[in-house]
Amino acid sequence: MTMNFYAVVREPDLIDIEDLPNYPRETVKIEGILTSWIRDPYGDGDDRIDMQVMDREDGYTVAEVRWVKNGYINESNLPEIGSIVYVEGEIVEWNGSIWLQSSGRGAVYQKEGVSVAPSWTSMSDLAKDPLAFDGESITVEGYVGKALAPNLTRQSFYLQDNPSYSNADHMLYVRLEGRVLEHYEAGSKVRLSGWILFDSRNLRFQMFSQATNLVVQQEAGPVHLRWSADATSLSYDIGKMVTIDGTLRSESTGLMLRGPTADDALCAIISGTDSPPIDEYRDEWQGRLRWDNGKATICLDIDLGNQLTTEIPRENITSLEDIALDPFRYANSSHTIEGYISNPICPDYLKGYIQDYPAWTAGMVKIRIELSGARSECLEAGQSVRMIGTVVWDVEDARLVIRTTEINLTGSVPGYVTLTWGESYSDWRWEENKRVELYGIIEEIDNGTKQVLRQPGTNQTICIIGDGTEASQFGEEAPTLTWRGRLILENDMGGTSSAWTCIDIRGHSQTWA
Repeated sequence: MTMNFYAVVREPDLIDIEDLPNYPRETVKIEGILTSWIRDPYGDGDDRIDMQVMDREDGYTVAEVRWVKNGYINESNLPEIGSIVYVEGEIVEWNGSIWLQSSGRGAVYQKEGVSVAPSWTSMSDLAKDPLAFDGESITVEGYVGKALAPNLTRQSFYLQDNPSYSNADHMLYVRLEGRVLEHYEAGSKVRLSGWILFDSRNLRFQMFSQATNLVVQQEAGPVHLRWSADATSLSYDIGKMVTIDGTLRSESTGLMLRGPTADDALCAIISGTDSPPIDEYRDEWQGRLRWDNGKATICLDIDLGNQLTTEIPRENITSLEDIALDPFRYANSSHTIEGYISNPICPDYLKGYIQDYPAWTAGMVKIRIELSGARSECLEAGQSVRMIGTVVWDVEDARLVIRTTEINLTGSVPGYVTLTWGESYSDWRWEENKRVELYGIIEEIDNGTKQVLRQPGTNQTICIIGDGTEASQFGEEAPTLTWRGRLILENDMGGTSSAWTCIDIRGHSQTWA
């Protein structure tokens, strides 16, 4: 009896370059534009070529490729800059860096008949023969190595062929004169024209350019840090906006972000709130990495009023009705919940209610919610939301509470409620704290110290809170207009103990303006 064995070689999966971090230690295949390469990057005789391959679709995302055991390749038969290439290799992650490790013949090959003709000088060509460009004006593309500030008349940075310092093969020192228009994060992709000159003091070539010659092709978002990075790797990202997962802890040395192992720790500096969310885990803490002289260490400066909003998937939804029917079944555990905000929840008081209908309905479920962290805007009444919250039983108030740190708006923001002059205060009070609109004539009273909106043809008024100049802008003949704002209860108007119903128009756009 004869048995035959057949070896089956599986073709690696073709994946997007941006998805490389999702396949650690797997062998995959990518397609992209060859934008830069260097042979034997450290000059130690290695049979290795490092390459930068850019995503064809977004023109921004770049993968570093380290191609070894390729002795048959030389500069005459290496794919040209701008060629579309396929790369097969294993995804390697080490010390905070990630790259594609390719080995042997056929691991990198050109897609025949397809290429992109670059309209700029590649950094590979500049690196091969810098003397050929000395004193010349050229245009290059790359990624800024540090954040560019709009308030500086001159600044310097390295232009890299990869957004990540540790993955870059070439870096060009740039001196930029003039102010840029906005703040650009490190890693932003730019096209820059300037003069190449030799710096005899520092023994290097550098580019001199004007801010007007810098074109930002794609702005970078925060850099995602990995707990595998050591302090040396982190130092390259000082000054950058970054994100990292972890749990915020209060320790004897101060606030710390803790990772998955006991050795994973990063000093944290919290602003934007008086009560940091201690012992809270987040997939993404966003902040700027900086050196703290007082603590002599690298810290993450986190502004809780300016955090990324994580997209919450619509999966495994727990209904409000189920929670209300059996609260202790769900207590002390986290759930994904959908519903509608009952009354506005604003930055000065992050507590309110969530209900299972956008407006009051007989038999609807309504549960108390508490938001942690900080917000810059109100959650409006009737706003549909999806959130991840922990169900707890409030012993002191003997009621169910959902405490949440992650909340997404899942529908459009509700519009303004139209008030009518025929209604009384008892009618209007149901709209308190909501965004409202009301037509009338704006006037000054009490020698210009207050403003009111008056119903045309009557003496009925409601107070208006603005910057104090709205009425004077119209002179003596103010027209009848619809004014938008938030209906609030203003206490002690005029030094009395009374309360006034007012429309706060500050921060609201008027339709007629």
